[in-house]
Amino acid sequence: MPWLLVASPSSSGPPLGPGSSHPLVAQVQARLAQDGLLVGAPSGVFDAATTEAVRAFQAQMQLDETG
Repeated sequence: MPWLLVASPSSSGPPLGPGSSHPLVAQVQARLAQDGLLVGAPSGVFDAATTEAVRAFQAQMQLDETG
């Protein structure tokens, strides 16, 4: 089932991307794993595998593959 993450400019959380380490990254990783796009347990670190899984998700949703 499709899912959506929304960040607002007023969000108090940090920007998430390659190299980020944050509990929100673990939540995204868990969802990517649930959808079969990421293998392994969530680490909370936005690593190369996470970037590829995000790109795969973006491709499925016909979004720009920015990672």
